Amino acid sequence: MYAIIRDGRVYNTGTLESMFISNVFPPSGTPEWLEAHNVYEVADVAYDPQTEVLVACEPIINGRTVTLHQPAPKPVVTIPVETIVMDTISIPDPVYVLGADSLGADSI
Repeated sequence: MYAIIRDGRVYNTGTLESMFISNVFPPSGTPEWLEAHNVYEVADVAYDPQTEVLVACEPIINGRTVTLHQPAPKPVVTIPVETIVMDTISIPDPVYVLGADSLGADSI
């Protein structure tokens, strides 16, 4: 993943393809091109998104890499069990079936 950093702030994150429509033409992706477009590679941290969240911070630029989360040893925080959100299911509204008696069939 990459990030565009402007004035010390994150402008956009994603793949080069999603952020730059014309990146299929050379020399996109070269070190010179990345520098000219303020693009940095985002430092990756291993974590379990089901039980942990990354702790965000101001961008920390180190060469052509940017860190968008707190540096080690505390880049992630464990989510308390009480706040882990389970996937919800939707239950459709009940279907009511009208019988002949309710339609006044006896009066036909």
